[in-house]
Amino acid sequence: MKKIFYIISGVVAAIIIGGLVFFGQRKFGNDTDLKIHFFDAGKADAILISRNSEEGNYNVLIDTGEEELGETILEYFKKKGIEKLDYLIITHFDKDHVGSAAEIIRNVQVGKVLQTNTTKESRYYEEYLKAVNEVGLVPVTVADEENSYEFLLGSLSFIVQGPEGVYEKKESNNSSLITALKFNETKYLFMGDAEDERLEDFFETELATETYDVLKVPYHGHYQENLEALIRTLNPKYAVITSSFEEMEDSETRALLEEAEVKTFLTRQGAVDITSDGTTIEIRQ
Repeated sequence: MKKIFYIISGVVAAIIIGGLVFFGQRKFGNDTDLKIHFFDAGKADAILISRNSEEGNYNVLIDTGEEELGETILEYFKKKGIEKLDYLIITHFDKDHVGSAAEIIRNVQVGKVLQTNTTKESRYYEEYLKAVNEVGLVPVTVADEENSYEFLLGSLSFIVQGPEGVYEKKESNNSSLITALKFNETKYLFMGDAEDERLEDFFETELATETYDVLKVPYHGHYQENLEALIRTLNPKYAVITSSFEEMEDSETRALLEEAEVKTFLTRQGAVDITSDGTTIEIRQ
């Protein structure tokens, strides 16, 4: 009888332990959740937005980091089974945003490319143009007509806002495309390298009348006079700063976010992953 008791006890214990292990290894997000991956790119932007659902499989890449990041991005795509980008958004043509664009375009099918209206003389920009021509893409310049480009990918709603014009100061950064994403009840804003002049114009747009759950802090977290007003206006719960140990975000920027009780993630500490079911948001690093 004792032997049977010990056997039953052992089975029960195994079930309990197994259950604890199972629940302790809870999956990060569901298969149909929105997923946003900030690549471990240091002071450079490369952000993948994706969702696989009954509506379809959608992928959008905002910027491509520096030239050497291309291999990392392509390896990640292979791991995730990504063979096509619905949209490639190039916020502006600094090398830490367009550096590996040519490699991505040559190795992944791209539906449409959205770009800003301010060009920049560099071999990275020239390589980008060459690759675009090779595969027969015709980039959409978001600032030519209505200054914004809107598109839907299933339940994902995007607004890509172009610059108001040509800026005398910090022309390249201020020409950054700003991308707003809405997924059911959650909202995200990616601000490229927009600096003070651009932020002043941004406050006058419809995008600035919204609040956002997640903010990609502009210009790698460098402090700007309009940053406090931006944080107060957008009222984000979470922020991501793309910075490196060689070029860290400014302490004043961190202080503003801390004062506003915004939980902040730094890509210099590793890749940042966001998942959302359209109501709740979970972030891991």
